[in-house]
Amino acid sequence: MRIGFSLPINYITGKLACELSTLWAGVYESVDECLRIFKGLGVTSVEISKISKETSPSQLNHAVEIVGDMGLGITIHGWLPEIGLQPDVPLGIQELEKTLIRHEPQSRIPFTVHSRSYNHCIGATENEITKQTIQDLNLLLETLAPKSVLAAALELCRYKERRSVGVTFEDVLSIVEQVSAGNLGICWDMGHSQANYLAQKDVRLPSEEFVKQVIHTHIHGVGSNGRTHWPVLTDQGYVRDCVDILKSSGYAGIYNIELSLLRWELSPKECRSHIEASINSIARMLS
Repeated sequence: MRIGFSLPINYITGKLACELSTLWAGVYESVDECLRIFKGLGVTSVEISKISKETSPSQLNHAVEIVGDMGLGITIHGWLPEIGLQPDVPLGIQELEKTLIRHEPQSRIPFTVHSRSYNHCIGATENEITKQTIQDLNLLLETLAPKSVLAAALELCRYKERRSVGVTFEDVLSIVEQVSAGNLGICWDMGHSQANYLAQKDVRLPSEEFVKQVIHTHIHGVGSNGRTHWPVLTDQGYVRDCVDILKSSGYAGIYNIELSLLRWELSPKECRSHIEASINSIARMLS
């Protein structure tokens, strides 16, 4: 099985400076226990998340070492650098690559990024933000290709009024097809596509062309309140339909679970139960 699980870098490295990392620290006695239990349930990789341009190289290296020493693969939820007039890869990306190369990855590592948002491009139109996203993706891929260990993937985002572009299957595929500098893949966020279908009446499932470009996934449920990153407590329904499409397509990537414990407002014990139930649900879908 190729099951992944997203964990914040601050939790992995014991930097409990935010509410999310502190909550994770209350769910499992230690990071080591967490990773051992995940591995025992069938998790084969960890997506190191909440990485930004402010993340220090030493913390990146520490996180990669902790996950790698447990015998787990690594994927990255990063950020889209605003390269602009400086064509060099930003220092944070350079250091990330150096760290990953030292651990001798067996294949290219998915590096998931979001498109530009309205908050980032204040006063810009949707068309202008899309063009900025394509420009920055092209510049990023030009500087990474062809020898990078990172395989960039553009995430399908959830619709939020005046937040970001790339919130439909069609729009994400269009952006990817307009990026000419290299092989840009797609991160199919199934929770986002379900939420967009429920709230915005977007199409329920993607085209074959979209599926062919998928190199990574984010998997989570949608709560009764419409919020995303909920646990996946059943092996039937929307997520199952998405997983079956990928299995039929020959998808060879990770089925990565991405949950947000803070949204659940549950006790650490209840959170743990839902986390492990979600892993078991995906395992049953893949069996």
